[in-house]
Amino acid sequence: MSGVSIQSALKEATTRLFRSNCSQVTVDEYEARLLLKFVLNVSGGHLITDPNQNLTVNQLSRYRSLIERRLDHEPLAYLTGQRGFWRRDLKITSYVLDPRPDTETLVQACLDHMDDAPRMVLDAGTGSGAIAGALIDERPTWKIFASDLSGDALKVARENLSGSEIPLVRTDWTVAFASHSLDAIVSNPPYLANNDPHLVALRHEPRMALVADQHGLGAFVRIIKDARRVLRPKGWLIVEHGHTQRGAVGQLLREANFQVIHSIDDLAGNPRVVVARCGGQI
Repeated sequence: MSGVSIQSALKEATTRLFRSNCSQVTVDEYEARLLLKFVLNVSGGHLITDPNQNLTVNQLSRYRSLIERRLDHEPLAYLTGQRGFWRRDLKITSYVLDPRPDTETLVQACLDHMDDAPRMVLDAGTGSGAIAGALIDERPTWKIFASDLSGDALKVARENLSGSEIPLVRTDWTVAFASHSLDAIVSNPPYLANNDPHLVALRHEPRMALVADQHGLGAFVRIIKDARRVLRPKGWLIVEHGHTQRGAVGQLLREANFQVIHSIDDLAGNPRVVVARCGGQI
């Protein structure tokens, strides 16, 4: 045994500091407890009812290592290998973006604007498969496809979507899909600029899932342009964007002859999702 109890380990974790660029980073109590539950493979209640249980040397070493990694901004999902999203527990690795709760706003937008009639829907840039999995759970009558350019990401998505009968397609966004073959495209593309200051804290996540050219708008430009080809008349295009990009994304959509139907804020009240439909001749 290490001689360090659950109570002592938690106290040590929540008082650790990591100094980076003149700022101090700490691990909060929720994260400290989550990681200790993970290491000990116990419930949260166990940490409360048996605070004097001593950790083994290996458990303490592993816990301290996870705390150090968290202090270095590594996502919790990478440390535990999982993340809850919508109604699923997903496997998460460093090959895919850590799904944010705000992306559930994108899922909800799809459900609010499209009924359960049979449709052909693409989750473009699926990553972990979080969006595709949430949609198939809520709309089993839809035929959902998931695409990604990263083969490593598709391996993670394949595991998360096992049993869902969702075809996985390795392609750049919508390129592999035939003209007028889809009723809807939903996507959470990369939308940070190359010099975005948030990238320092996001350095553990795959850059291709975070950063786009053209000041963060490049992925939108490509998706919107090809969406005109692959969507059927009156097809839906629903995308997540950065909190400062609502106007720019809306303008790109209108220039491509899409009708912007709705703009939606995320859980924190920030602009996050645009819902649009094809208009005019394609």
